[in-house]
Amino acid sequence: MKSIENDMNIKPTQADLSLGSQKASSASAKSSIESAGDSSAASDTDSVKLTSSAMEFLKLEEILNQIPEIDSGRISALKELIAKGEYQIDTVKIVSNLLQAEKELY
Repeated sequence: MKSIENDMNIKPTQADLSLGSQKASSASAKSSIESAGDSSAASDTDSVKLTSSAMEFLKLEEILNQIPEIDSGRISALKELIAKGEYQIDTVKIVSNLLQAEKELY
């Protein structure tokens, strides 16, 4: 589905990104509270290691947070094309992407 997302330039909304961060933050806070209650058993050698995948997700989240939720330049350009009657819908591309997405589901 990578090609479809790239062609369509789909970006998650800020609300979608925030939800993931909130879940991670609440899990982290819960873990901190639980470990604070049992601080006598904790030692200085305790540590947490994130997998490379987790690190990549954190980097991606930072990048996605920098992307504006609405691309006003793209919207203006599309409105102008529509107003001029020059907006062309590429039905072949749409059907091709739909068929590719269907194939990837199975």
